[in-house]
Amino acid sequence: GDWSSDVCSSDLKEGKVLIARLTAERKLMTMILDAIKSRSKEVLQSAVAACRAMDPPYESPDFSTAMGLIALIEKEDTIRTQLRAAMAKRELATIDALLTEGQQLSEHMESCDEFKQASALKIRLKEEKETTEELEQAITARNVTDIAAALSKCSELGLTSDAIMKGKELLKELKREIDMADMLADAVKSRDIAQLTAVIQKAIDAGLGHLNQDALALKTVLEKEQKCLAELKAAANERDIPRIEKYLDEAAALKMKSQIGRAHV
Repeated sequence: GDWSSDVCSSDLKEGKVLIARLTAERKLMTMILDAIKSRSKEVLQSAVAACRAMDPPYESPDFSTAMGLIALIEKEDTIRTQLRAAMAKRELATIDALLTEGQQLSEHMESCDEFKQASALKIRLKEEKETTEELEQAITARNVTDIAAALSKCSELGLTSDAIMKGKELLKELKREIDMADMLADAVKSRDIAQLTAVIQKAIDAGLGHLNQDALALKTVLEKEQKCLAELKAAANERDIPRIEKYLDEAAALKMKSQIGRAHV
């Protein structure tokens, strides 16, 4: 009778221990599932610590999931920290790489503030980079329209740089050249030697003498025409046929048909 009583007592004790263990495991399972659902690293770590505190430690597929989620959240935290640093330094390449890494790591990354802010800054920095490159290309090409457009865009973006200062100075210089070229073109069109001489000198004084090529060529022609016309008039007044013929030939070579008649007046 005593032996039977001892066996029953032992079985009862083991049963109570098992029930207590199973009850505790159910609580831990609920804790882990809630922690996984919360996606809170602190809550997950607390649940994992409770599982490890059991003797023996409680392990299950959900426990492994919780451990994996903690590791994932820590990687996400690292990327968020790196994104904040990259945004502070406005490093486009680093921001771009971290955004790509974050997208590949977890869909949850795209909903965090750092990811959203970095994505917006990436667009901004890319636009700034492209605008600066457009300005540099326009400066190299000395294209007034493109320089003006790029500078306007830089102003809209609030950009400041050496390239912008260079672009502004070059634009001012090119506009001066265009204005002077227009004045020279008008003088050439007028075929007025006095106007032509004045504008040529003005270009030289402005340091734009390199624009005078066509005007100087025309001035030379006009001076020859003027001299030829004077000689032809003098020969006509003197009735000097050989000289008249000589300067008529010269006038023809200079294509002065419209002025030859005046020489005979």
